[in-house]
Amino acid sequence: LLTSVIYFSLLLLFSTEVLSLLHLLNYTGVTTFWLFISLFGSALIYKNKISLTKNLSDSLTLLSIAFKQLSFFYKTILISSILLLILILVQGMIYPPNNWDSMTYHLPRISHWIQNESVENYPTHIVRQLYQPLFSEYVILHTHILFGGDLFSNAVQFFFLVLTTFAVIGILKEFNVNKSILFITTILCFTLPEALLEASSTQNDLTHSFFILTAIYYAIKSYKITTPNYFLLFGISVGFCLVTKVIAYLYAPFIVLVFAIFILYKIIKEKQPKFLLYSFIVIIPIIAINIGHSFRNYSFSGNIIGTNDKITKGIVFEKTSPKIILSSCLKNMALHSDPYFIGNMGDKIVEKAHLLIHFNINEPGTNVFDMKFKSNSNWKNHEDVQPNFLHLILFLTCVLFYFIHSIKSKSLNWIAFTFLITISLQFILFSAYLCWEPWNTRLHLPLFFEMVVFIAIIFSQINMKRIDYLMYLLLPLLMYYASYVTLHNRIRPYLYKKDLTAETHLFSSRFYKYFGNFPEKYNEFKDFQDYMVKNKLKNIGLISSIDGWEYPIIMNRFQHSDIKINHILLTNSTKNLEKIRLKIDYIVSIDKSENTLTYNKQNYYLVTPKNKYLFIYTKK
Repeated sequence: LLTSVIYFSLLLLFSTEVLSLLHLLNYTGVTTFWLFISLFGSALIYKNKISLTKNLSDSLTLLSIAFKQLSFFYKTILISSILLLILILVQGMIYPPNNWDSMTYHLPRISHWIQNESVENYPTHIVRQLYQPLFSEYVILHTHILFGGDLFSNAVQFFFLVLTTFAVIGILKEFNVNKSILFITTILCFTLPEALLEASSTQNDLTHSFFILTAIYYAIKSYKITTPNYFLLFGISVGFCLVTKVIAYLYAPFIVLVFAIFILYKIIKEKQPKFLLYSFIVIIPIIAINIGHSFRNYSFSGNIIGTNDKITKGIVFEKTSPKIILSSCLKNMALHSDPYFIGNMGDKIVEKAHLLIHFNINEPGTNVFDMKFKSNSNWKNHEDVQPNFLHLILFLTCVLFYFIHSIKSKSLNWIAFTFLITISLQFILFSAYLCWEPWNTRLHLPLFFEMVVFIAIIFSQINMKRIDYLMYLLLPLLMYYASYVTLHNRIRPYLYKKDLTAETHLFSSRFYKYFGNFPEKYNEFKDFQDYMVKNKLKNIGLISSIDGWEYPIIMNRFQHSDIKINHILLTNSTKNLEKIRLKIDYIVSIDKSENTLTYNKQNYYLVTPKNKYLFIYTKK
């Protein structure tokens, strides 16, 4: 299954790049490609129908036996978790994408790609649309083109939650963890609060988590079964980590480092130089997967990451020291101190810790844009800031047990130790590089899946009866909390609750649901949509702030493919990408207002002077 997803991802990535080069990234090109793949797959299924039927039958039999062997308690937990996942899948279809980043860059970049029939760089006020890694958006792009809209956009993250859980199980099976622990591990993955909230969104942390976990899985397989194939799959996984999320540049290096140390040990131990040759195979897919996006970044910014000092100012540390790193680690851990369980105790503990180390908790340059530190956001049940408190406490408890057990037994579980060191180094580098942000919790998501692996390894050392007693208390609590968070998702709620969820509900209009994060914007954006249809606008010039809500404007293209929306009057580096001066009938400006605008020697006059968020300009 994991290998199939990896190769499917390769197909999707390279088909997008090739269709883009040919300027065939449209409904005809994408449909033709997937029709060909479907026919080829159908032929393979027909050719292997006997073995496929047998495998499916055997799998269903094994699942049936496994389910019957579960106790009533575990059956109840399993059925509850499946129902919860179904609720999340439906939630992501009822609600359109409505998180802030989706409005500013995740989805607008997709709309521009569809309009341009290419993923080439284009002029934009929101430079994140260009330089941010893009594989998750590639997957969403194909669903947008095939289904003519964003109905299934949120489902991408949902499926990667399920797939990441399979990756965790795959890793543990390599260490012969028993079935009961595998079952508990599955529930731990399915009840991660941050993961559940993101699974009905278009954020990319779950997609990123999947490739981080498959990189670990194939690293283990490469060590145990030293064949070129697993080295290749390891390289592909690392490549997709980097092309999915930029934070992978902080996480993936330690996975590669641990992999290199173990392979080097094997080379020395077994005196097999061919393993060194296999290691070079890893580099090829990493380069091949990232070359397109990296080249486009380099072409307009001068570096393969696409950022510069102006973009990263206030986000990454300009200076560092042991105290700054320790402070950042404490503040990042405090993000997971859930107010439902401990109130504002997380703030108090971290504040006292800073007094002990004689360091200002709000030292200039250590918090993003010099925000004041507060561990518990006012946005409860929001995917950007959701804590994973119970999972963190369970992990820290297992760490404590691991050290006590190691000292008593005078032996070291090297598997658990390797995971613990890897997680620790990743977290420390993360904290040493990025300024503290209240929305770092979702960036920690891959670490929590790695923590679940560590927890399962520790559980496998404990008497199963003791584990069962713990689970009778823990799993119902996890399931209840996961259900509560899901049902009261702040911007995609099933159940409305004052001061907890947005003022939207299941039966609100789909367009209104886009504004869960900022309902005050709805009326002006709705008026613009009506204005666009009434006046049959076709050539629209767009002006935006660096964090402007572009998607509720450009999404109209799905219903009216003749509409062209392009960024104009640029002041950033992408202005050099303007090839021709466009013919513009109307100008719409997000967040910025002037009485008169001039473009291409033509004056445009403001017709919405009373608006606060969206401003329309015409020639008359």
